[in-house]
Amino acid sequence: MVLGLIGIIVGFCIILFFTFRNVSTIILAPIAAVAVAIFNRLNPVEAFTSTYVAGLADVLMMVLPVILLGTILGKVYTQTGAAEALADGFIKVFVDRAQGYNRVRIAVAVIVIVSYLLCLGGIDAFIVLYTTFPIVVRMWSKLNMPRKFIPAMLMCSTGAAVCPGAPVTQNIVPMSILGTSSTSGLVPGIIAAVIIGVGCWITVSSLCIRNMKKGATFEYGDMPPVPEFDDQKKPNFFVALIPIVVVFVIFGVIGWDISIALSVGIILALVLMWRSIKYEALPADTPKRGQILATLNEGAVTSSGALMSVSVISGFAGVVGATAAFASMADVIVNMNIHPMLIVLIAIVILVALTSSPPAGMSIIVPILAAALLAGGTAAHAGMISAEALHRVSTIASVSFETLPFNGMIVIILSMTRISHREGYMPMFIVSCIFPLLAAFVAALMFMAFPGLA
Repeated sequence: MVLGLIGIIVGFCIILFFTFRNVSTIILAPIAAVAVAIFNRLNPVEAFTSTYVAGLADVLMMVLPVILLGTILGKVYTQTGAAEALADGFIKVFVDRAQGYNRVRIAVAVIVIVSYLLCLGGIDAFIVLYTTFPIVVRMWSKLNMPRKFIPAMLMCSTGAAVCPGAPVTQNIVPMSILGTSSTSGLVPGIIAAVIIGVGCWITVSSLCIRNMKKGATFEYGDMPPVPEFDDQKKPNFFVALIPIVVVFVIFGVIGWDISIALSVGIILALVLMWRSIKYEALPADTPKRGQILATLNEGAVTSSGALMSVSVISGFAGVVGATAAFASMADVIVNMNIHPMLIVLIAIVILVALTSSPPAGMSIIVPILAAALLAGGTAAHAGMISAEALHRVSTIASVSFETLPFNGMIVIILSMTRISHREGYMPMFIVSCIFPLLAAFVAALMFMAFPGLA
């Protein structure tokens, strides 16, 4: 068992070490999986061709609709300027009327709100960062805010994933495994989302103001240019709001399948905003149908990269989950002499930290937790929690240690903003790891004190 655990750690370190050296996880994940297999005396060929591929495929089946369709919807919102229209609506009402450093606090709140709206409307957090990046850059430039806090601002969308009803992978994976609804654990989930959102707002705005008082200012540096939209060509604020509200209502309130909700959102967005589509890479005289097709194609192609990033780590997690060492470790965790809600929290955090992928970590550990801790389970404390409580705490905890320094989203954001890990990562860690962990703990305590909230 000791050698097997060492192998799991070695596999994790392979991914961690070489990701920092810009080696793709598509290459690293199978190498790490084979290393885990060798240390655990599994047939390395079978581990790769069977276990690894099966783990990859299982998670791919769960997340493909939300990532594919969510990415296309996100691309429509980017190319039409709809995301910018949402931000402009809040800016004109709130930011432009404020004075002094209150403008900074309100501006950060606006970005948090817009990020939450986009995520709740079915656009994956990975895509939201691309969608909100030009908005954040222009906001920072307008208010002369230090560029080194842009990465932390872009990470604030992670909190929306914990919201009950959110059409995101962190909510859909436990639904698929446990058979629960998207709004399971409604009240603790809402409180957790508020804790993360408010925590992000206070952290980013306070850091910006503190540094601005010391003389820090905005400098564009060598960041890539951001697209500009003519105000007359952007959709109306309320028109831009309609598709994402419809997606949330269809999935989170009515309870229809995520594929239907996102498909309706894409169609509605195109019907309402097709005149606003502006695809920069095409000649100016390209007909709208050509620009629409290019937008849809780019969304589909972009989704393939996100799907592979999630799935290859899931393959690695699948090999880890097939080892006797992991089974022994999981058995120790589920039989700890603490409340089952805390066991769920600890187990999810560990698996997500090891895989840097909520879908991958959850797909392995949630079935184990369900078999051990729910009514009729194998653990000593079985039956003290419900599937709904397990679902919500798993979802909240899964967004905590997902964003360790080697996470793909972290690397991409720092690259986009031309900020080093040393300068930009700590604020990102606070908003995307510390506050979600705090929110998960609060939700767990609420379920422990009031089981009926599930």
